[in-house]
Amino acid sequence: EAAADATPAGVASAKAAAEAAPADGASATTSGGEGGREAVLRAGSRGSLESAGEEVAVLLSGGVDSSVALRLLHDAGVRTRAFYLRIWLEDEDAHVASGECPWEEDWAYCTAVCEQAGVPLERVSLQREYSSLVVDYLISEARAGRTPNPDIMCNSRVKFGAFMDAVGTHFACVA
Repeated sequence: EAAADATPAGVASAKAAAEAAPADGASATTSGGEGGREAVLRAGSRGSLESAGEEVAVLLSGGVDSSVALRLLHDAGVRTRAFYLRIWLEDEDAHVASGECPWEEDWAYCTAVCEQAGVPLERVSLQREYSSLVVDYLISEARAGRTPNPDIMCNSRVKFGAFMDAVGTHFACVA
């Protein structure tokens, strides 16, 4: 099975599987190229990620963009490990108890993409961080009469904040 569970408190499997590497200047992007898509990697002064054999953490949402990014990196020869972030709140347990799970379909898509590519997939539970860093912000801004932007807060504070602190620092970069 390509999928496993990870939590901020217990990311031993991710840490053991990933090579610790400094994140200075590393990034991964995708772009269209002449004759098709190509993966473009910048690893600063460390050279190419492919030749260094360093592993890239790829955040998967179950959508097209992250799935294509994973596939482009993998097809370019970059060692990848995929992560699905669970950020649902208290209603999650009620849905699970009733046999419904709001993230189940996204997880199924992520699993299928990773199995097809032969890439390991792990779940990282960041519900508490999402609640305190995004939901609390949303409520505070709405009470102050401002229009909040929870997507930006989720990206900066959870995906590239809490995830980076818990797991991402053990990879060459996070895509």
